Amino acid sequence: MFVAEHCSIRVVEHVSEVCKVRFSDSKAGSELKLKRSKCSGIICNILVPHFTENLKNDIADRKFSLIIDESNDVSASKMLGIVIRYYSDSMKRIVVTFLDLVELGGCNAEAICEALRQSIKDNGPDLLNLLALGTDNASVMAGIISGVFARLKAEVPHLQLIKCVCHSLQLAVSHATCEKMPRHLEFMIKEIYNWFCHSSVRQAKYKELYETINDGVPPLKLIQLCQTRWLSIERAVGRILQQWLEVKTHFQVAKLQERCYTAELLHSMLDDEENHAFLLFLRPVLAEVQAVNLAFEAEMQDPTKLMKDLVLLIDSLGSKILTPGKKLSNCTVIEEYLDPRPYLGFQFEKKNG
Repeated sequence: MFVAEHCSIRVVEHVSEVCKVRFSDSKAGSELKLKRSKCSGIICNILVPHFTENLKNDIADRKFSLIIDESNDVSASKMLGIVIRYYSDSMKRIVVTFLDLVELGGCNAEAICEALRQSIKDNGPDLLNLLALGTDNASVMAGIISGVFARLKAEVPHLQLIKCVCHSLQLAVSHATCEKMPRHLEFMIKEIYNWFCHSSVRQAKYKELYETINDGVPPLKLIQLCQTRWLSIERAVGRILQQWLEVKTHFQVAKLQERCYTAELLHSMLDDEENHAFLLFLRPVLAEVQAVNLAFEAEMQDPTKLMKDLVLLIDSLGSKILTPGKKLSNCTVIEEYLDPRPYLGFQFEKKNG
């Protein structure tokens, strides 16, 4: 059980030898013979059928919801992960647990629906007892005409769609930034990290420069911008702003020493006060959104508090740009209530005051 849940099966060969030494006074421990093949056989042929049958009996004819997501494994095969949420009579509580991992025959909604139906059939629940489907915002999942939800809705009329709030927040911030912010900001953040990440010589030079400016204090490591999680830019922006002078000075020296166009380009961007002001404006906004995002990612949270946090985030962002006293609603035309002199954060106001 421990090996199946917490570590690689390869570890079992060493664990069995350790058991023989540590429990030499026990007949069972000293005679333990367990290698990778045997361990895999026990997991696949004994533990899996046992717990699968327990899950089937526990779900029985109960109402349930599913959370699904598709992804690529290391061999580039498309996989569909399925998590089930239901009320357990045996545990007297709502259970959220892994149900299945299915290889997909295609990347379209039809293939996903077929795999989902087969998994539900194999694992016991009745499709008509499905209450809600949790997905990301991809069109193949949430499309209103031929997405996975639309296809299942035709079979289960009462089905509800629950979109991922974290994914929605990421998309909202990414879209707003791409629409209204200069495109080179994201490029600058990516390339500053890339400049240092593969060169120990550049890192050493920057460390020496930073310690010279800051009386021997070593620099914190610059953070990579994750391609699939756009809100990771919040930490990257924060770290660059903390070291703005030092990073700018480094590229000022690098463009002369290395005669590199990338260094020259990055120095010109860092030397532009508008770029500094943009990041000072972005940082508190991203921090607020990231705080709510992390709250929704947590395992144990009060749903009512999460709702309040989301509403508070919307009100807080609205208060930065709308005329005082104006509350946002679904019917609000934001452009009609924009404050001609909005408050864009202490650091921004201090920089441009």
